[in-house]
Amino acid sequence: MSCKKICFPVMVGMAIILGCRKNNQEPMLVNDRPLAAKGKLGNRALAGNTTVNFTQAITYSGVKAVYPFSGTISTYGATGIAQPGGATQSARLTNLKLGLYRVPIKWNGGNVISSAAGGPTNISGLAWVTAIKNTGSEPMVVIGGATNDNDITPSDAANLVNYFKNNGMPVKYWVVGNEPGMTMDEYCAMFNTVFDAMKNADASIKIGGPALAWFDMNGLRRFIQLSGSRADFIDYHHYAMGVSFLSDEQALSETVSWENEINAIRAMITSELPGAENRIEIQVGEYNWSWRTANGYPGWNGDDRFYNSIATVWGASVAGHIAKAGGRGHQYADLNGALGLTFEKASDASNFGRSVNDAMPLYYGLQMFSGGNLFRAFGNPATASTTLSNVEVYASTNKNIVMVNKDLTASQTVSVDATGITNGSVIDVWQTNNAQPFSAPQKVGSIVASNGWFSYDLPAKTVTTFIVTTSIAQNLALTSTATASGYVNAAESPDKAKDGNTSTTKWCDNVNHDKWLQYDFGSGRTIKKIVLDWEDWDKNTKYKIQTSNDGINWTDCIVENINDTDPRSYDVNLSNIRYVRFFVAQADDTDAVRLMEFEVWGN
Repeated sequence: MSCKKICFPVMVGMAIILGCRKNNQEPMLVNDRPLAAKGKLGNRALAGNTTVNFTQAITYSGVKAVYPFSGTISTYGATGIAQPGGATQSARLTNLKLGLYRVPIKWNGGNVISSAAGGPTNISGLAWVTAIKNTGSEPMVVIGGATNDNDITPSDAANLVNYFKNNGMPVKYWVVGNEPGMTMDEYCAMFNTVFDAMKNADASIKIGGPALAWFDMNGLRRFIQLSGSRADFIDYHHYAMGVSFLSDEQALSETVSWENEINAIRAMITSELPGAENRIEIQVGEYNWSWRTANGYPGWNGDDRFYNSIATVWGASVAGHIAKAGGRGHQYADLNGALGLTFEKASDASNFGRSVNDAMPLYYGLQMFSGGNLFRAFGNPATASTTLSNVEVYASTNKNIVMVNKDLTASQTVSVDATGITNGSVIDVWQTNNAQPFSAPQKVGSIVASNGWFSYDLPAKTVTTFIVTTSIAQNLALTSTATASGYVNAAESPDKAKDGNTSTTKWCDNVNHDKWLQYDFGSGRTIKKIVLDWEDWDKNTKYKIQTSNDGINWTDCIVENINDTDPRSYDVNLSNIRYVRFFVAQADDTDAVRLMEFEVWGN
């Protein structure tokens, strides 16, 4: 069995103390001092640093993009998903479960292939789209031209729509061109004719542009002015760096830029074309740590931070900001050297003791939202906030919470006050490991929410996902048999510590040297959480929580020497436990023990 100590920071109100007695030898039938006055929630009025409201979805002044967590198929690499040796990569992307994958395709006179510069010419466009759908994701075709990304004709674009539809693999999402090297007026003239031809081929498809290489509000505004009456979504790219490099601290501090840009674009659409914000989605068509490793950073083969846990944290932060703003983000790309979700080259992989197609750190940053093959996916964004420095919180209405600790050195303890959570809910906790950037997130424990509150440690440079499960732990104390070392009178008997009343009743022993309160559950139980709730002004600082299977031989589970918190909560993982007791030794006892509630949560 194992015990993990998690404490609740609390706010203890002013207590009214009447008739304080200090004599440990007073007779058992003499009344203990009266209960202190308590506020609305008694001493459960905890001082949390993070609030989440699962019942309050974030609202937007326009349409929210579908598939917020998405990616890109570069078509590069000998082990790409449509290549003969692509089974491992396909399984890797299947396990990640992103929503959409952009993939560059051109008509090429009917020989439909990748339009990526240097992309394979022996793999058909149909093979790429089929491979994407086989991972459980949806394709988004980025249409390329005959000789470059943007010399696209209306007939070629319409032919592509019909090509996939007629081959039983219809594509719903399309981007016209990529990072156009022309004026916006020229691009929009092309976009409009291509758009019309494609819609004539299939009116149900969604078409976007202009896929700018960087965030350029003037360019995007001109696109809305000239093509906004047609476009189904707006697309631009944003890499954190590339021409030069940013420090770790600066790169992490700027992740909010993606959220701010999406909000600014939505406001611009509303201003330029009122009402269009309700149908035009916003997507970051490409994003990554850097658009190249040769950005000046003095690492292995350039910027080797792609291979560090900072990429996990940075990626999760950017993905969270994009989703929070109601946008869609496409990480670039599945395979492309250091920029990949997985290793493309054996030389890179072997340098880090990995293999081709093994996951890169950024993969796991996205998985903390997508859930992949580990846990359920993040749903519609819900309201959440935190006062912790360098920590971000993202919540969803399906009761996921993702917390990103961007501090490079300091662990922090989060104390969450969650609205819309059932008392006793079991919460699974998943975390990344900053010392093992190529290792999958691990389930590090399960905790129990008490009155909507829970607490956990967030190690430096990590991402933590809390999954509120449908399992409900019970306060096993309520149905247990309680005995104690003694008590003052019947009004302060052992049963008063398990009556569910945290305001007006208590168990008190102010006579015996060794003081203890014991529960017998009748049979072995699984225990997930222990909560001690004292009278406000009289918590114990030194005590033990002990367990037993016979009520005679006891094992220390928790040994507390410096408690300064009331109530005090411990998340544990105990199996087949029949007896639990709270124990204060004579040497640690300077007065009475006065417990309002001794809760034991489990099944």
